[in-house]
Amino acid sequence: MATVSKLELLGDQYRQTALASNRYDDNNEYNSNNPDAISPKGEGQNQAGQVGTTLDIQTRLKSTAFNKYDGNNQYGLNNPDAISPKGEGQNEYGQVGTTLDIQARNTLNAKNRYSEHNRYGSNNPDAISPKGEGQDKNGNVGTSLDIQTRQKVMAFNRYDENNRYGSNNPDAISPKGEGQNQDGQVGTTADILTRIDLTKSNTYSDTKPYQSPLM
Repeated sequence: MATVSKLELLGDQYRQTALASNRYDDNNEYNSNNPDAISPKGEGQNQAGQVGTTLDIQTRLKSTAFNKYDGNNQYGLNNPDAISPKGEGQNEYGQVGTTLDIQARNTLNAKNRYSEHNRYGSNNPDAISPKGEGQDKNGNVGTSLDIQTRQKVMAFNRYDENNRYGSNNPDAISPKGEGQNQDGQVGTTADILTRIDLTKSNTYSDTKPYQSPLM
């Protein structure tokens, strides 16, 4: 039998005392519905059911009176108070702002010649470079040095639509025997021995697949 120290005995004693002080358990959980969490009716309230001093109550009523919105009169985009009365802040022509604001706005609009009927986009004539602009007589763009360099780089790449570079391209397939020894193995002696050792350690194969012991 293991020896129990005096410290452990005192710990068990005080633990039981602490548990005894807590009268809440699975059958009497403490939460918002527990009677101990609910303030007894009338506690801290006056005869009208109001809480706080007279000054608190008056201030609360005054603050509530300032807010005229409730469930039947919610404040939102469609509330009359959120809609600016027609003409408010506008001049006789329906324009908003000072004379300087209006003039500056008109100037900016005049500078922009795009609209619903003339949208700016990739198909807009203004976005399409005129044919031949920046090109020489052969349709090449850039200086002579740019053109020569471009042609030189393109000449280095011998792949095209008829000779795509991919996993099946002959240039991507290593010639048979390249990098292999006489037995068809690749790598140094140490690589080959390590590979064989690891293969031997794995006893599973297609005929003996690994299955979970839980199945």
